Amino acid sequence: MKRSRYTLMILVLVGALSSCGDDPIAPEELLLGTWERTTDEGLFRLTFRADLSLTGAQVEDNTTIEGTYTLEGGTLTFFDDECGPTVGGVYQFSVTDQSLQFTVINDECSGRSDVVHGAWASCP
Repeated sequence: MKRSRYTLMILVLVGALSSCGDDPIAPEELLLGTWERTTDEGLFRLTFRADLSLTGAQVEDNTTIEGTYTLEGGTLTFFDDECGPTVGGVYQFSVTDQSLQFTVINDECSGRSDVVHGAWASCP
């Protein structure tokens, strides 16, 4: 009888622990952190923070822009000081552990869309 109880307790514990790892991570959480992309204009980095702020940098020129973003489903809207605080760039995005893909939906700021549209790699 004791052995059955211990076996049952172990099975319940193993089941509970294994179910914890199955929770999917929301794309919004995977977006957080720093991403980089190389274009004809050079190496760029984007850093997304949980407070919905962002920093963009062109590494070779050592220039940065500050901004914010909003999320709605698989759509991200950028607002930054380079393009103006009311000129939002709307992008569809998908993210995995190591890759971030932006597809422009609507962005009147060509400088931003030239850089943002495409694939980004996660920075270590």
